[in-house]
Amino acid sequence: MSSKALNQPLPVGSLLLRSLLKRSKAKPELFDTYSELPSTQFTNQFSHIRPAHLEDFHRIVNWPTQLTERVHPCYFHLYAFPQHLKLMLDKQFPFSLLGIVHLRNRIEQQCEIDTQAPFSVSSQYGDIVDHAKGLSFSIKSKVEVDAKVVWQSESWFLVRYPKSNQKKSEINVEIEKDKRVESEKGNNSTNNYKNPHQEYTGSSPWHFSGKTARKYARISGDYNPIHLYGITAKLFGFKQPIAHGMWSKAWCVSAVAEFIQPKVTVEAKFAQPLMLPNRATLHQDKRDHRHVFALSTQDGQFLHLSGYLES
Repeated sequence: MSSKALNQPLPVGSLLLRSLLKRSKAKPELFDTYSELPSTQFTNQFSHIRPAHLEDFHRIVNWPTQLTERVHPCYFHLYAFPQHLKLMLDKQFPFSLLGIVHLRNRIEQQCEIDTQAPFSVSSQYGDIVDHAKGLSFSIKSKVEVDAKVVWQSESWFLVRYPKSNQKKSEINVEIEKDKRVESEKGNNSTNNYKNPHQEYTGSSPWHFSGKTARKYARISGDYNPIHLYGITAKLFGFKQPIAHGMWSKAWCVSAVAEFIQPKVTVEAKFAQPLMLPNRATLHQDKRDHRHVFALSTQDGQFLHLSGYLES
């Protein structure tokens, strides 16, 4: 593995601009042959967590005020995100970043985090596997304090099959095939699942605004145009801006914060985009040793994300 130490925080703005300009080098006829990703690992060193930044993050994800001395499990993703972009901008990564879909994210926090301690953040590619709609790959990140891993995550992404060299009839056949695959998955389907109002014991309404999403963009550094304004979202095929997936996940985690212990695992799968502004409903329930949650439209007809917390 090639390990590269980065001497300063990565400029997220310029990375996002480069991500909009990068074009795919993957040849359609060879798409199924990609079985490995670059073995590069990027690492940043930090002297400590900035208190003001942590406070801003806690506020924007509605972290309970009585827990402000503790670090939200999703916080370190903000440090890993620029490394994710840099990995995907690597010349050896063959795909364009445009159209890549964030499928799911798993976070494991091993202990209470000392906010004053120096720490390092590292990210590298995980696996790449076949998916019904293309290829799915993962990026693994970790945070170390005194050479001990205190936090780690794995994010899975989807690269869709290229359609440019296919006839419209062939594309329609694949779309119908995708629908059948999703239907067969049952609970994993975004179009064929049980209404959360019937599946969970507790629910509460939330309101997500575009203004708050832009505040999250400022704190996280994720200024992807699809999250900002209607006019910028339309440039990329969305009628309205959509919520950051990790923002909505962090909100859900905050809602079940009373169940979080110093050692905790939180996983979420992303389904339909949450258009902004919008009202959504959080559903939650206790099942065995897990606290499960889901975020849906108010009527429960469309699922935005589902996940669990285990602590």
